[in-house]
Amino acid sequence: MRPGETHDVPDPPPVPTPAAPTHVAARIVAEMVAPHIGDRQHRIRGALRETVERIAGLRYLGHYTGADWDYAFEVSDRGADDVNIGYLTVGCNLIGILAPLNEHLEPLGTGALIRTVLHSRGGAIYCDTVMQGERIIGVTAGRFDELSPREPRVLEADRGIARLIRDLRGDFGQTSQDHGGYGKVGDGVEPWSPHGPGPSDFPTACREVLAPNDLQYVALVESGIVTHQDDLFGDAAVEERFFRAGHTVEARRHFYQQFAEELDARARDLGRRVHAVIGRGLHRIVFDVQRGAVYFYRVGPESYLMGVTLNQPEVFTADLKMEWLVSYVRP
Repeated sequence: MRPGETHDVPDPPPVPTPAAPTHVAARIVAEMVAPHIGDRQHRIRGALRETVERIAGLRYLGHYTGADWDYAFEVSDRGADDVNIGYLTVGCNLIGILAPLNEHLEPLGTGALIRTVLHSRGGAIYCDTVMQGERIIGVTAGRFDELSPREPRVLEADRGIARLIRDLRGDFGQTSQDHGGYGKVGDGVEPWSPHGPGPSDFPTACREVLAPNDLQYVALVESGIVTHQDDLFGDAAVEERFFRAGHTVEARRHFYQQFAEELDARARDLGRRVHAVIGRGLHRIVFDVQRGAVYFYRVGPESYLMGVTLNQPEVFTADLKMEWLVSYVRP
């Protein structure tokens, strides 16, 4: 599918049958169960409920098979009578639009798309894959003063869902895929922060934060054209460690430049699908694959940054570096 093309999306989900709400510290957690689930899946449903009750910033957490919802938990003011069916619909549509993106990234050899973060000033959506065809979608709603991966409510929800996915996979005998690269980072620990006054221009800033172990590619796109890009793909430490037979430096560099110029159309399409839940104006997007991530940071109406890491344990580190780079190009 080309960027900007439309495609069929799943039909709206059936109206759920609400279960009895749970009162938790002035928050009411309502459970919604699809008819095809009925009185089943209590173990996983319990894990989702516990996550919603524990993480104050989460407004919604749902389990999906394919593009269909199975069960979901929503924090509402009045319990089952006040649930927002729109969360379910947005979740189904988001899965539908991410599927062709996953196929588009497949030739890179960096693995399947396992986590997507869509972050605006009105909230954040997290779409994490448990196993093939099984996903968890969470929503953090609320006005954010800063659009940062460090924002406490966003970070807590993102990491909490990553832990949930790890536990669900472990319960099924599968190893962790380290969603978000949080496996090596303890609570309250930032793996990277800038030191000193920093350089005076964007190209120098790029060279300062690019590193063989984490952020390996950066592109600035203005009016649909890459006006500056820098990478370490040809560095011996990167090529020897992260490249396999059939994936050359030139081919990867060409792919990411082309993808960078197409990314605005994809971001706007995603924004149209989710604005009913988190508002308009996606500022930050993370496409987390099994071996690394691609980042989108909005700079202005027609400009943005794209970054790439090929190292899964350093996904959060590279995200923090991308956030820092935005300050060098924002009007």
